[in-house]
Amino acid sequence: MQKLRTRSKSLLCWTLFTQQKAQQVNQLLKNTGLKTVCQEASCPNIGECFNSGTATFMIMGTLCTRHCAFCDVEQGKPKPLDLAEPQKISEAVKILHLKYVVLTSVDP
Repeated sequence: MQKLRTRSKSLLCWTLFTQQKAQQVNQLLKNTGLKTVCQEASCPNIGECFNSGTATFMIMGTLCTRHCAFCDVEQGKPKPLDLAEPQKISEAVKILHLKYVVLTSVDP
């Protein structure tokens, strides 16, 4: 019985830690206006990436001119580029101590 309690306690601590990491990522993205493909495409595994210290930043806007049936990214005419976006991404990577960063863009 003791093993079960210890295991449950460590699982609970891990869950709380990972939720805090995901909340930190979400808050930073909200504050900087940065977007990830995870958010824009409604990825069901978003927590897994954020919790593991990985992010796939979506650059050059969030509107795509393509109409892919499998993708949940909003379609439309692209808006002007955010010239501060490279600096924002660089700062986010430093703040979050990300191990891996992937950049992806919509089809303008």
